[in-house]
Amino acid sequence: MKTPASADPKDGLLSTVDSRKQPRADVPPQGGESGEAAPAALAVTKPHGDRPLDEEKRSSEDDAGSLVGRRVGVYRVTRELGRGGMGVVYEAIHDTLRRQVALKTLHPRLVHNVEMVLRFQNEALAGTMVDDPGIVQISDLGQLDDGTMYFVMECLVGETLAQRMETASKSTEKGLSLGECVRLARQIATAMASAHAQGVFHRDLKPSNVYVVADREAEGG
Repeated sequence: MKTPASADPKDGLLSTVDSRKQPRADVPPQGGESGEAAPAALAVTKPHGDRPLDEEKRSSEDDAGSLVGRRVGVYRVTRELGRGGMGVVYEAIHDTLRRQVALKTLHPRLVHNVEMVLRFQNEALAGTMVDDPGIVQISDLGQLDDGTMYFVMECLVGETLAQRMETASKSTEKGLSLGECVRLARQIATAMASAHAQGVFHRDLKPSNVYVVADREAEGG
């Protein structure tokens, strides 16, 4: 399990857990956004859906500035993974190492909003402050020529805890087993304890912000 570390000391964190698959809390994020931050592990972020007209207009403006197919430093952006109110999370590949990562950007319309820029930077900082396998790791922070802020984080492969719960509820009347609930809760609590020890607090901890990833040492993978 992994959870994204979102924002500032006293802001948020993205975590991941295992279900004997490992849960992690995400920046975002690798999607929903923590502290308005996705999902990253993405985060991590919310996909497009029905929106008011003003939001549709803003979405169109953001789409026009999509990074898909472009290069960001040593990374080639391959596709969009999700988006939320604060930013967009992309999948990207390192030119030389061929390593897959998640790249989160701040919406271009927010680049001159000092508060949002600071929150975005603090989200990346929070991810580096906490060294825990249940927290999405941040590896780089930068800025594009047009002023757009971005940070790079590990790209998670798995599903959100919300998706895991929905799948379980469809397959059994009771949903997740008691044993799996205990394992997930323990891992989430451990990751949050590590964050709290560094003065970082997740302000939006919920199933959609927790990512369940594979654990080869766990029964069933």
